[in-house]
Amino acid sequence: MKITKRHLRRIIRSEIGRIDEQGSPIIAPAPARGPIDVRTAGIVEWDMDIKGGTIVVTIGSDDRNFKVPMTGPLEEFYDCSGGSCRPTERASELNDVKNIPDLMSLGFEVDMKEMHRIADQAVRGVTGKQKKIDTVVQDAMDFNKGKRDPAINVEDADAFNVEVLKNPGTVLVDFWATWCQPCKKADPILKMLSVQNGFRLVKVDVDKSPGLKDDYSVEVMPTLLIFKNGKEVERIRGWAPEAYEKIKALK
Repeated sequence: MKITKRHLRRIIRSEIGRIDEQGSPIIAPAPARGPIDVRTAGIVEWDMDIKGGTIVVTIGSDDRNFKVPMTGPLEEFYDCSGGSCRPTERASELNDVKNIPDLMSLGFEVDMKEMHRIADQAVRGVTGKQKKIDTVVQDAMDFNKGKRDPAINVEDADAFNVEVLKNPGTVLVDFWATWCQPCKKADPILKMLSVQNGFRLVKVDVDKSPGLKDDYSVEVMPTLLIFKNGKEVERIRGWAPEAYEKIKALK
């Protein structure tokens, strides 16, 4: 049976409706790509609307990121009664938040209506963009065939210092892992763009270099760091069409 967008929407809504014992929903952008479990997916970044009592978190798993709104007792962490907002004694608890359950333990709740909207957006956007990326992967593999590998593999801080921090040009650092499927898709594209655009490509296998992974607070695979004149200027978490477009413009 051909899977249509309508079928995918039904599947996604069914997945969102599955609430485990912790009350954490699961988002499934498409069956072939597997679900994002918000119980374990790390929060990439988050912003607070203190007066509105809302936290918007960006959760990530492999090459997929979603913005999830949560409402809760922000007034317990910030006092805005005097016109300006001041942190309370509990404000430090928010610093330790790493995932959705952490926020839920502090009394915050997921906006399920918004989760449905996010799921619909995911279905509409994933098919065409992913097909384009799959085509680029094949083109990159053809381009790289028979050419010297432009990537520089780094495993320790001394080599990182020489190849990245002391380099006067543009350097793209790819933190990757052998078990990471999105990393495998990104690899030939990054190598092709390195040759075409003229930037240096440095690769760090996180399993061989846990110290570098920790030094640069890498949690999502792949994580791409852009350095210019030895300074980090941008960080891209995960591998998605948007990541490809950013690296494609890198010089």
